[in-house]
Amino acid sequence: MSSACAIQIRHASAADESGVRACVDAAYGPYVKRIGKPPAPMLDDYAALIRSEVVHVATSDGRLVGEAIAEGYRRVPETAEELHRADENARALVTEEPR
Repeated sequence: MSSACAIQIRHASAADESGVRACVDAAYGPYVKRIGKPPAPMLDDYAALIRSEVVHVATSDGRLVGEAIAEGYRRVPETAEELHRADENARALVTEEPR
């Protein structure tokens, strides 16, 4: 019998940057050869995005298992309204952790 793991979603912290980058690279890396260059998400400044609180991570048992950035917010939000919208939208988006 298997036990269920609880997933928690929270804002990413600076300590999550390498895990976020690993998830993004795993998700978009296969497209580099196909399109001849890294897709835009692989070029993003995740340190800045994390500082602006638009990056969310999913964790299970203290381990990062996914990341999400609200659609349209691959740039740092400039207003409180943009930040609020990004926060709400990102909670629904999670990329699977690289294996």
